[in-house]
Amino acid sequence: MNFMKDSLVNTKPMLSLIDPEFKESLARLMTLGGFKYEFNNWKLATAEDMSHYRDALERHLLAHDKGEYIDKDTGIPHLICVTFNAMCLDFLDKKYKLYIPDLTIYNKKLKEYKERKNGKSIN
Repeated sequence: MNFMKDSLVNTKPMLSLIDPEFKESLARLMTLGGFKYEFNNWKLATAEDMSHYRDALERHLLAHDKGEYIDKDTGIPHLICVTFNAMCLDFLDKKYKLYIPDLTIYNKKLKEYKERKNGKSIN
């Protein structure tokens, strides 16, 4: 069996494509945050807290852009911190129904790309 062809038959997101070290770094950051505050307390945030996460995201991105790659408070890369804050903002967007996930375009593109990989013509 061809792994690539087999995986293209599956329409589930391929979570194995995410770098394991990235996932581990994000988990480390969230573990520190859990012990410092409370585990999963970011899920209790309100719409008013969105600016907090946006500001934190911008501060970490700015630090990275200035050449500081590791957060001095946590020892975690700033870009991992950016990702955490983006995740929180996305969670709040959905929590307050600023958008509702719609997989229509994703599913259409996935089908198109699968057909292209399998050598079928696309009409």
